[in-house]
Amino acid sequence: MTDHTDEDSPSRSARKREAEGLQTLGLRLAQLSDRERRRLPIDPTLAKALDEYRGITSNGAKRRQLQYIGRLMREVETAELEAALEDIDGQSAASRFLQHDLERSRTALIENDAALTGYVGRYPHTDVRHLRALVRDARLAPGPVQARAFRELFRYLRENEAAHRET
Repeated sequence: MTDHTDEDSPSRSARKREAEGLQTLGLRLAQLSDRERRRLPIDPTLAKALDEYRGITSNGAKRRQLQYIGRLMREVETAELEAALEDIDGQSAASRFLQHDLERSRTALIENDAALTGYVGRYPHTDVRHLRALVRDARLAPGPVQARAFRELFRYLRENEAAHRET
């Protein structure tokens, strides 16, 4: 029995792994928000297939659409897409960290008067009077008004942090 495999061509298993890898990359692309996906260099045909995938509810149809996306991905330079996805993932991690940091600051400001001094030390151009008023409202406001005060305080902290980042 003679072996008909060409040494230059990848094995069937290697081709299958590559196809599955392209499908996985396609699935990551389909799960991105529209804003994130607009930042990527995606072919219009592939973009349409990704949009269609989102609208499918049947598991079998999703699987077939993902196979189609994988076939389309063979024509795409995946290294550029993977680099862009890593950039998006990094930004998402940074934004999650920033959000958690802002939530910790808000909690500290509400629970401890000394935290205000520390916050103003970190962000010297803070409107202290306005910040004190927001903290007071978040501490003293009843029920639903307090929830709004929490959001307003968080919004102020986010905007203040962004303004200090720009300067």
